[in-house]
Amino acid sequence: MGKTVSQAFGQLLGLDLFSPDFYSKRLNFDDQITSIKLQNEILKVASNMIVQDIVMEANKSFGSVIADESCDISGKEQLSIVLRYVKGGEVCERFTGLVEMDSVSAESISSNILTHLSGIGVDVQKLVGQGYDGATTMAGHVSGVQKRIRDKYPRAIFVHCASHCLNLVINDQSKVAIIRSTCDIIRETIRFFRESPKRRAGLRINIPLFCPTRWSEKYKSIRIFKCNFKRVLEALDSLARDANSETRAKAFSLKSALEKSSVIYAVCLIGRYSALMESLARALQAVGVSVPSVKNLTSSLQSVIAEERNDSEIALNIYKEACEIAGLKELTIPRVVEVQVYRDNVCADSASQYFKRSVYLPYVDGLSCSIRERFIDNPSFFSLLSILPPNKPVHVDEVEHLYLLDNLQNEVRLWRTFLSSDVDDECLEGLLLSSRDYPSVYTAIQIVMTLPATIVEAERSFSCMKRVKTWLRSSMTSNRLSDLCVLHCHREMVTEEKINRVVSSIVIGKRRMDF
Repeated sequence: MGKTVSQAFGQLLGLDLFSPDFYSKRLNFDDQITSIKLQNEILKVASNMIVQDIVMEANKSFGSVIADESCDISGKEQLSIVLRYVKGGEVCERFTGLVEMDSVSAESISSNILTHLSGIGVDVQKLVGQGYDGATTMAGHVSGVQKRIRDKYPRAIFVHCASHCLNLVINDQSKVAIIRSTCDIIRETIRFFRESPKRRAGLRINIPLFCPTRWSEKYKSIRIFKCNFKRVLEALDSLARDANSETRAKAFSLKSALEKSSVIYAVCLIGRYSALMESLARALQAVGVSVPSVKNLTSSLQSVIAEERNDSEIALNIYKEACEIAGLKELTIPRVVEVQVYRDNVCADSASQYFKRSVYLPYVDGLSCSIRERFIDNPSFFSLLSILPPNKPVHVDEVEHLYLLDNLQNEVRLWRTFLSSDVDDECLEGLLLSSRDYPSVYTAIQIVMTLPATIVEAERSFSCMKRVKTWLRSSMTSNRLSDLCVLHCHREMVTEEKINRVVSSIVIGKRRMDF
């Protein structure tokens, strides 16, 4: 963008900015292209033009706000604010800027969100959704951010981020002791190999870090670890004879922990279901994923888990795989005594039966129960989703009253009666197109599409923030950071026409010069 803007400025100012003579003159006034003030002014005007275009699109329909908070490299709390709306039958999620936070209280965050939205010109009366993580400050039903905003705008329904819910489903399984211990051992083993290029070269594969925030990578780490379990044991055995005493002791400790029968079985079990979770986690990272899509994806996952729970061959196959990795005909099981303090006595006739009862069933049942609890239909928008086939319409009058939709109940009845069989029930775009003759139904489907299912777009802006504000640019102001992130996230919107508008705006505007 630099050369295009500079050339445009040069034409308007009558200067050749790329000639050797220009920079040799060393112009001593604030309007040099290299001036920090002028750079910031250009960035502010350019980002404002992009944000105004986004707001203009969003105000034509209903909108939802997505927000998340993170620290930049200098330790400042930055709140990322994203708008979600429907344009031409397609869902758009657009980053609108970063807001520096002096306080992370619910009152401060909610105030900053509403101030930012009003400041950029969003019609907050059309706000129908809020998307945050599950932290008490954001999701609290008594005095959280979502409650404070909904008290002012009752139609702004809160939706808990589905990606965060899925991560909580996995975290719930740490209640099973052997699963919790195995995850810790896997994390330490991966870290051990990644600490040294020599160790990683001995392993001959690159296992991603067991990252606590990038959840899809966490599932991938476990899956790759399980698929290369034998190679990991061989590499640890080699390192256990290393000349370095610290490396030797750590490798021996990890190898001894991984060779336990219960840990081998748990690795095979977790690896199997991590592969399922990885697919779902990636699906939830898609741009514009909707609440009904999340419901369908999680229902499918729960159905798969329920089928495998009732299939005795699955547990037996996991046990056989663990035996093959361990190089044993039968895995060893703990002895049974009269009084157990730290674990339960599990009655079993064989090792396979023992691991099924003590590890497999608690883990699978915990997954199924947690998915049901975490992804349960939110009462606040269940009646809204019920108008979509194949659900049974319930409490349509509540939706009609909340969103001021005239004659919605009768329109839903007619629309669903004459709905073509060619229309896919899971495709909201198709349902929206089919309801054009029913204005209230059309509006209701628009609202469903506008509800934010995840907050991944806000988290993507943090990836941008870390690329823009680095250690070498840690003194960057928050306004400049926000403007740069807006331009980076929406670089496809920076057209030649906008560049010309920015240049004209800067040149025509009046500015005081510092001498």
